[in-house]
Amino acid sequence: MSIAKLSVYELSTLAQAGGGFTVSIAGKSAYELGLIAAAAANGGARVTFTDVGRLSAYELGTIAKAGKGLVAFVD
Repeated sequence: MSIAKLSVYELSTLAQAGGGFTVSIAGKSAYELGLIAAAAANGGARVTFTDVGRLSAYELGTIAKAGKGLVAFVD
């Protein structure tokens, strides 16, 4: 199965377990990305979100804060 096809719940569970990954934000809200980022912080996983050009600086900052230094963004 492709990481891109996993649900937000499945991505959060994977990150919470300590599994890092890179995934496009397509089809995900800023709120959902924040949930994944928080799960990554709790699990110590590094997560990279791609295609982030549609997000505002405020949204990126909120997601980054939830990720506590473990989230990266790629345009």
